[in-house]
Amino acid sequence: AILGIFTFFISLSVMDPPDTFVERGWMEEGIKPALWGGLFVNLVLATAGGVLGLAIGVILAFGRQSKLPIFKWPSTLLIEVVRAGQMVAWLYFAKYLLQDVIVPYSDADAIMRTLMMFAFFGGVYTAEILRGGIQSIRSGQIEAATALGLNPNQIKMTVILPNSVRTTLPSLVSLLIGLWKDTTLIFIIGIFDFFKIAKDLNTSDLEFALDILEPLYMAAFVFWIIAFYLSRISLGIEKKLGLRSSTGGEMT
Repeated sequence: AILGIFTFFISLSVMDPPDTFVERGWMEEGIKPALWGGLFVNLVLATAGGVLGLAIGVILAFGRQSKLPIFKWPSTLLIEVVRAGQMVAWLYFAKYLLQDVIVPYSDADAIMRTLMMFAFFGGVYTAEILRGGIQSIRSGQIEAATALGLNPNQIKMTVILPNSVRTTLPSLVSLLIGLWKDTTLIFIIGIFDFFKIAKDLNTSDLEFALDILEPLYMAAFVFWIIAFYLSRISLGIEKKLGLRSSTGGEMT
């Protein structure tokens, strides 16, 4: 997990280094996100939904569970609005409408706006999954943490969050796999991801004009093998945490 997070941010900074680094000569000028393409785009978007989505989901989950209206109602409103819409609808929103909303604050291109949308879309579903985990935590654990002198924030980060992530790990991995497969939808807004390249590959040469299915089969296999690998990683983590045995609590 740590390696995935590290790789995600390093990849973004290497592909498109900050202007400050380029001006000081620390890094060369990179490739603007608008020119990104291929499997890299799918990997970045899926990772954004998992990495950034987890951070957004934690904030929204605790915000929705809060008793303070200033945190509870905005979190609930954002979750319900984003979750009620389809991914396709939000992709069109990111492509055509989000630009007008963020223009005064950012000049993010289509891929970066899509990345933001994947992060929020993954975040709201992560929030609901974590909320179920938070509600399943026994009050005795919170009372014990309070008796030890932990403040509310320490209880959230050291007791509630680790336990909720542990119990909801299968659902979180299923969400990540779903986001990985949803990245194929970005071809409808004109982004040259791996699926769109496979779809249009036969038009690059008249000799292969009729070979429509072969590139699509290859793309499907690549998406399947990565999704399968994620599921195996999840099963390995669950086994180490004891989630697949009756003595899981003692193992943890």
